[in-house]
Amino acid sequence: MVTVRGMSYASDLTDDQWDLMEPVFNAPGKRGRKHADDLRTVVDAMLYIAQTGCQWRYLPESFGPWTRVWSQLRRCSNGGFTFHDRGGPYGRTKGAKRVVAVDVTGLPVGALVVPASTHENRASELMLKHLTRQGVTDRLELVLVDRGVTAAAARALGRDHDLEVRRVGWDDKQPVFRPIRHAWRVEVAHGRLGRSRRLAKSFENTTTSATGWLQVACIATTLRHLSRGPVRRPAALAA
Repeated sequence: MVTVRGMSYASDLTDDQWDLMEPVFNAPGKRGRKHADDLRTVVDAMLYIAQTGCQWRYLPESFGPWTRVWSQLRRCSNGGFTFHDRGGPYGRTKGAKRVVAVDVTGLPVGALVVPASTHENRASELMLKHLTRQGVTDRLELVLVDRGVTAAAARALGRDHDLEVRRVGWDDKQPVFRPIRHAWRVEVAHGRLGRSRRLAKSFENTTTSATGWLQVACIATTLRHLSRGPVRRPAALAA
């Protein structure tokens, strides 16, 4: 299909998906009101890179200058509509791990990248603070964490955020694989995110950038489940 920008890719937003995303990216008061088609192309470019893993300078010309897309991602990663700076003291992403929170359906509601040495107690604390900044905890009553989080830390998290934090998992090592009710959805989410080739190997120099790409992949995963229609913007041949 040929679109208003001259080319279409499987990673492009459908019209229904863009209807969900445009108010988020194009909110008034955030660096001015951007032209909708231009901004949609930038978001499509982010999703294309996340899905294919291509290098910045190999981004197809139909998306426009790669520097424009890079600048938009950088603004988001430095405190935009959803990304939050996790760089700072953590430095580079070598030896990093991904922390993902999901809802009861398995869709991501929060994602961070932290150093691999970060204890589960600290990772859970960072995630709940992240969700609080996003206003997600206002809609929560129960949070499930695995047994890597100590009982004392779980109680402290619940007290600090006025939530019930419950530890789940097996007390003893299981002779065969047995999924943990509800908690297995986190592993499913990691599997879905792994389909994004940009996440297959860490090319990022900072956890800020790594978290940004992880959250772009989360957006793509969520949109695929919230809007499945094949309808796109009307095709138009380039002049």
